[in-house]
Amino acid sequence: MRLREINNVQFFLNWLNERNRTDYKIDTSFNEENSPIDVVAKSNKTGKILNIQNTAYREGNVYVYGQSNIPNIRPVGVLGVAMNVEQKKESILKCINSKSSKYPKSVVEDLILIVEVTIPFIRPEEIKEMFKDNYKSDFKGIYFVQLPVTLANIENKYEQVGYVYPLKDCIRI
Repeated sequence: MRLREINNVQFFLNWLNERNRTDYKIDTSFNEENSPIDVVAKSNKTGKILNIQNTAYREGNVYVYGQSNIPNIRPVGVLGVAMNVEQKKESILKCINSKSSKYPKSVVEDLILIVEVTIPFIRPEEIKEMFKDNYKSDFKGIYFVQLPVTLANIENKYEQVGYVYPLKDCIRI
């Protein structure tokens, strides 16, 4: 498991556990690197297991690398390309479908896909608008995760903003 995958899944599990009063935790004994499953989460109460595939939505990002006089440090700047709503939706679908087509349907049907959307930042309202006509997928569930980032609000007060948006919700009590 990569640190990025662990961070995304842990944020998702915190949201899920709080919403459903469950106790899912990352199974640290799972470490198959060449598998459709990135992270396994298990509930001690119910014994249920969640097989999670993690992907990052990065369409429209341009990376600029800088120079540093500090050894082994290479700064990177991330710039975004402006896209309209339809272009964003198409690129998100491309991201989801690339994961879906990578594995057999029988495997995909048992996977929960977490799409990390921290950079570029996509608001939950945008996702809701893009997928108002419902989206059909073979994935068991699809959840957008934006890790908390610090933003200034209208009064110039800083706040941590992060969310989980269920596109295809498969975990309900």
